[in-house]
Amino acid sequence: MYWNLSTSFNEILSSLNEKDRWLLKDVYDFSYNAHFWQKRKSWEDYFIHPLAVGINLWNKFWDINLFCAWLLHDAVEDNDNIHPVNIYTNFWEDIGFLVDSVTKNEPSFYNWTKVFEKKIDKLIDWGCEDIRCFLLKLADREDNLKTLSNLKNNKQVRMAFETQAIFTPLEELIWYKEIKSVKEWDRKFQEILKKNNIEDSCQLKDYLIKSTFHDFTNSCFDTVYQNSWNVTWKIKNKETFEDLLKIPNIDDKIDIESIEHKENWEFLVNFKFKKWEIMNYNVKLGIWDTYSFD
Repeated sequence: MYWNLSTSFNEILSSLNEKDRWLLKDVYDFSYNAHFWQKRKSWEDYFIHPLAVGINLWNKFWDINLFCAWLLHDAVEDNDNIHPVNIYTNFWEDIGFLVDSVTKNEPSFYNWTKVFEKKIDKLIDWGCEDIRCFLLKLADREDNLKTLSNLKNNKQVRMAFETQAIFTPLEELIWYKEIKSVKEWDRKFQEILKKNNIEDSCQLKDYLIKSTFHDFTNSCFDTVYQNSWNVTWKIKNKETFEDLLKIPNIDDKIDIESIEHKENWEFLVNFKFKKWEIMNYNVKLGIWDTYSFD
């Protein structure tokens, strides 16, 4: 696999002007050294992850800074000796900004005073400024979900909850799989914001959450995110519950706590997720509209 990726990468290099070619070569070397000996949860060489998805991003969007930022996007998070300042000073300011936007362990941007308490708020805030921040994160999440089953169950549930609450509706909102250029994507995004009267990142986050949940709020999201594996969900529709039971090996994925079905009274099932593999099926989270914690 790495041989094929290297061939594709070299073909991209040969197509660039001299300035971009030297930039991309330097970024490649920096990323390769940063991830040398690192493995993914699947035990695959880690560098294959940024290289493979980076090539796909380039082939779709033809944005050199986006490609470089993708190759570097995990370098800070996965190495204690690499800080955002290293990205800004070694490479262009634009690349540093994009990497900074998806770096979870940094609560603020380099040389900026605004501090974000939550990583998702940092991403959404600056994604509204530069649509490529969303491109990076969506590509990252899409690739990480391929190895979801290698995580501990509680981390599976947390990642999948966040995906369903934020990233899946964001994909749909901006036509992620259909748009083929950054400019077209940004134009479409601005049109959608205006159409839905979304004026800031807080309103955008609220809009995304409510796309898949009923009566969820921003604070509600934060609480459930921190306690994802302890949430008790409720289904009030019998047909929906019957559809849920059709999912293969559903007993391995949920714990049913109670079922109530009385004549002239609503149907109610309480359950918890053990794993969140059902997110790959057409069961929408909007059906679970209340929750509680142990």
